[in-house]
Amino acid sequence: MGELLYETVSEDLILKIKTGKLGQDARLSERKLSEAYGVSRTVIRDALKVLNQKGYLTIRPGKGHYVKLPDETYFCENVGNIITESSIPMDQLVEARELIECSVTSLIIERVTDEDIEELTELHSQMARVLDDRETYGRLDAAFHVRLMRCCKNTMMIFFIQTLNDAINRNVILWERTIRENAQMEHGEMIKTLRTKDEGLLSKYIHQHIDCIKYHKY
Repeated sequence: MGELLYETVSEDLILKIKTGKLGQDARLSERKLSEAYGVSRTVIRDALKVLNQKGYLTIRPGKGHYVKLPDETYFCENVGNIITESSIPMDQLVEARELIECSVTSLIIERVTDEDIEELTELHSQMARVLDDRETYGRLDAAFHVRLMRCCKNTMMIFFIQTLNDAINRNVILWERTIRENAQMEHGEMIKTLRTKDEGLLSKYIHQHIDCIKYHKY
């Protein structure tokens, strides 16, 4: 019975957060919630644990519990962990990434800004300086692709791409320097297509870039 109570309370609190009745940084008092729901503070504590696990709560030492709206990073980390621990074959993850990245090329070309291109160019320059450092290059490679997808200005697509990118082991894929050099060249060509607004070429270079992953032996 106690379990059903805390689940009911947590579900109601999450609904209030989703509908805006409880906003960002709203303080959740155990005493007031206990009185409002007519349950013990033990039930409230268990309900708050559920909110914390689902990313709807932050605990400030000495101050209490406060509403936190789950952000993109929270969801990416959690979904990414599920994918990593699942039995989904890597080739299927790569295929999904390719389909998503290529499906938004029209939005990228339509919505890309000078600031987007400037930031991608800076990332590209940083990558050129660390070609001999496989790990650092891999991190920047992931950042480049997520930043490229941000040009489409669609939060859901960015979320999916970031999650799939995080699930791919770049240390294995980018093992050889020649592979990193080819990747670097393709990144540069992608930036050029953004400047010329050439959707066809952007799609071509994304396909070409992901081919080196698709046929890699994991």
